[in-house]
Amino acid sequence: MKYLQLYIDTFKKILDFKGKSDRTEFWTFVVISLIVSIVLLPLIPFVAGIYSIVATIAAIMLGIRRARDAGNVLLVLTIIIPIVGLIVLGLLPSKK
Repeated sequence: MKYLQLYIDTFKKILDFKGKSDRTEFWTFVVISLIVSIVLLPLIPFVAGIYSIVATIAAIMLGIRRARDAGNVLLVLTIIIPIVGLIVLGLLPSKK
């Protein structure tokens, strides 16, 4: 039950910029999210899509808290830069 509680707590702290998260919380969320995604996708694709969006936001915030806990806030850039890069690539116009 401890792991399930850690997973639920991650969603409860989805907008927490100031907290810290340890390795157990981080890896518990990653593993359980992967399992939930694999189970939901073939059963209910629409719900799986919504879950993926919410889980991605929770994972980003968890990554920020984990970087703070690890003592290196610069690690947050490894999360933010690829996401910003994908958004920019998605917004660039195509050449004809």
